[in-house]
Amino acid sequence: MARFDSQSIKTINDVMADRADRHKFVRNHNRRTNINEQLPDWAKNGPKKTSSAADSQELSRLNEQLDAQMAGFELYKRLRNAVELAQTLDDSDIQAIRNNLAQPNGRGDMSVDAPKLFEQYCQQHNLQFQKN
Repeated sequence: MARFDSQSIKTINDVMADRADRHKFVRNHNRRTNINEQLPDWAKNGPKKTSSAADSQELSRLNEQLDAQMAGFELYKRLRNAVELAQTLDDSDIQAIRNNLAQPNGRGDMSVDAPKLFEQYCQQHNLQFQKN
């Protein structure tokens, strides 16, 4: 209605003319340009089927790393829920969190804010741990 007022559209003929103009505008301006899409050379023949011992070792290393990251993520989720809901964690979870926080990067496979969350958890439950 505001557009009709601003463009002085008052009669049904004005509405129909405006509608036709808008359809013509959309039809002329919403065209997709033709794009010549081709696969790159490396993708034309599919993946290479060669497998070596180095590839399998790299794959197993990546799988172990992914498993550790997923375990760290699950541990971080349990820690976050424990802090938000004022719940207690199992001793094994606390030990795993402490082992992750003792890593050189200060958080292991857990999130960047895991050390602060663990400090909050310790304050909530009056736990005292020596810094590693």
